[in-house]
Amino acid sequence: MQRAGVRFELTLPHQRFNRKFGVYSTQRFSPQGESVDEAIFNAKCNEWLPNPADRAQIHALMIPVRTRGKIAGWIAPPARGINSLPALDFEYVRV
Repeated sequence: MQRAGVRFELTLPHQRFNRKFGVYSTQRFSPQGESVDEAIFNAKCNEWLPNPADRAQIHALMIPVRTRGKIAGWIAPPARGINSLPALDFEYVRV
């Protein structure tokens, strides 16, 4: 990633992190899978998980577009349409 000039790396959290059910649901773990106590988890929760400000930013980005031939900025346009028709030349969803 650093060769491309990107200063951060996206990684998946460990499978034990933030479990609501299953074997690890009663314990707390960091995104790296290290066991942490409840106080540390609660203190770092806003760093590790989306907080209300993050959710508000995502909500602001997700503006629906209902105009034929247009597509929302947060959706990648399809490479081709149904039955090889032009990708945005027909209605996918009728509102």
